[in-house]
Formats: sequence, structure tokens, C-alpha cells
Amino acid sequence: MRKLLQQGFTLIELLAVMAIIAILAAFLVPKIPGVIDQANVTACKANMTELHKEFIQYKMRFGDWPSETGIRFFLALWRDDPNSHDDTFAKRFTCPGVNQNTLPGIKGRKPSEWYEEWEAIDNTYTAYCGRDYDKYANLETKPGNEAIVADDNELAGGDHEKDARPNHMYTTVVLFANGDARPFEVMTLRKDGVLGPNQYLVPGPDCPLEELRKLRADGPLNKKKITKKKS
Repeated sequence: MRKLLQQGFTLIELLAVMAIIAILAAFLVPKIPGVIDQANVTACKANMTELHKEFIQYKMRFGDWPSETGIRFFLALWRDDPNSHDDTFAKRFTCPGVNQNTLPGIKGRKPSEWYEEWEAIDNTYTAYCGRDYDKYANLETKPGNEAIVADDNELAGGDHEKDARPNHMYTTVVLFANGDARPFEVMTLRKDGVLGPNQYLVPGPDCPLEELRKLRADGPLNKKKITKKKS
């Protein structure tokens, strides 16, 4: 009888443990995507900070910002620094929170080969957008208020939230000319009426935020190639 009681008590303990695990799973599992997304936002901010350092070095070498526009504004950092063409440097030029296999331009290729074909590059090669330098070259006037790179959120144009696929679930990261990698919280913008209920923050000329209208997700070729000389 005592043995049967011990076995029964052990079974009860097992059921109790299983119940606790089920409760914890029900509580924690829904939070995992948010935790992962927040980690991707942090990685994106760090990536943009490093990208700004590359801009500083570029300006020291050539005396000015890149003269390209859109995605080529920041990809010029790659083009004009061939001595740094390795995988780590290449990964600076797209959002670390976006799977490279969703970008047809670089899918299945080594990072060091992503941007070698300059004339073929389009918005399928990166999940960032860049400064529209053709229209807004005045980066030295108020650098703290001038956006130069941002999450493109290009696939977040669906009419329903289930169709939206931004770089990050509820945050858009923007790099400003003074090196500030600033997160814009989508839920706050929705609450303030800046964005619609299911709308995401997509930089570009139609963006509801004025500072992000100076960015482009494409990258037209500069037909007048300018060769900059080292100072």
C-alpha cells in the first residue's frame, strides 16, 4: 500500500510539473517573437552606428559626403573602399534583422560579393534606404535633423497588418547625420495619429514624418560619374 501511495504521489508531482511548464509556456512563448525583434532592433542600431563611422572616414578621405543618391548614397562607402571588401564590411549595408534570403539581389551569394556589380544594384540588395542626395545635399546645415539611412520597411505596404512585413515589428531605426541611430516606435505614432491603425513607417517622399521624406529606397545610377581625389 505504501509503495502504491509513493507511486501515486510521484505521478501527482509529475502532473504538477507538467502543469507548471504548460503555464510558463503559455505565458512566455508569445513573448519570444517580441524579444527576438527587440534584439534585432538593438543590432540594427549598432550596425548604423558603425555605418556612421564609415561615413566619417569617407569624409576624411574625400572631404565630402558620397555624391550618390538613395541606396547608392551609403553603398558608395563600399565602392570607394575596395581594401575593406570582406564579409563583415558588406553586412554593414543591410539591416541585420532581415533575412538575406528575402533579398533576391544577394540571396545565395557570399557577403563579400553582394555589391561587386555596381550597375546591377537595386533595392533588392539591401533592406535599408538612403539619402536622396540629388535633392537634399545640405547635410552640413543642421546635421542632427538630417536623416541619411533608415530601415526601408519596403514590404510593409499591405492594407492589413497580417500582410505587413517591415524590417522590425514595431520599430523603425533611422540614422542621422550626427551619428544618432534613433528608433521610431510605430505604436506611439499610431496612438498619436501620425500613422493609421495598420500602417507602418515607410521612409520616402510620402512619409508622414518630414525628416524621413529625404530618403529613397531605390538607387538611380549617377550618369555623371564624379571622381573624388584624396585630400
